[in-house]
Amino acid sequence: MKNSNKIFNHFLIALCITSMMLFSSACEEELPAAGSLPDNTPPTAFFTYTQSEVNYLDVDFGNQSTSAVDFYWEFGDGNTSTENEPSNVYPAE
Repeated sequence: MKNSNKIFNHFLIALCITSMMLFSSACEEELPAAGSLPDNTPPTAFFTYTQSEVNYLDVDFGNQSTSAVDFYWEFGDGNTSTENEPSNVYPAE
């Protein structure tokens, strides 16, 4: 149960950060042209990864998601990123 709470808390933090990013960036964007239709296409998450040939713990992620404007990555080791195509070096076990 303790792990479930931890995952839920991480989700809430990610959701809160994403919401703040969407709210603050909405103020900076231009208004759509009169009569235009909003893009209601839901985002689809899709990514690839490549491990370094020198160090298998060094991983580059390729983002091929569609209809997404902000990104929040959780790598499962406590590290996070908001980059479009991040890298992460996992700790040795």
